[in-house]
Amino acid sequence: MGLAGVHLIVVSVWVGLVLAEVLLEVFAHRGLLVPAVATLHYWIDALFEIPLLLGILVTGVILTARLPDLDGLHAVKVASGLVAIGATAFAVRVVRERREEISLPDRVAHHQRQLVLAAVVAVPAGLVAGVIGLTYAF
Repeated sequence: MGLAGVHLIVVSVWVGLVLAEVLLEVFAHRGLLVPAVATLHYWIDALFEIPLLLGILVTGVILTARLPDLDGLHAVKVASGLVAIGATAFAVRVVRERREEISLPDRVAHHQRQLVLAAVVAVPAGLVAGVIGLTYAF
């Protein structure tokens, strides 16, 4: 398996993890188990999501550097992927802050809204990058 295959696997694992986090956040958004969700999401980010994001960035940079020419579609893929990663990195920070401020309901609600905003940005951008990436892969 080449580096592109490794990149695809790491991205796929990350997508699965993000879907699990979205399900967790649905409970928190409904006001259920907010402290437990905040703690669990924090540890998921710390143990899994941050290393996966770093893996995606490293493999993506290497693959992009190996391209003989960065055409327009590849540029859109790279830009979309970076937007998805940036929004996710923002969400990681918000998750950490929410956990630190879990005893302050107004702050927790603010962080919940920020997580929704991050998802609204990250998911479409990630879908664009993924569809273009799969187009190139096959």
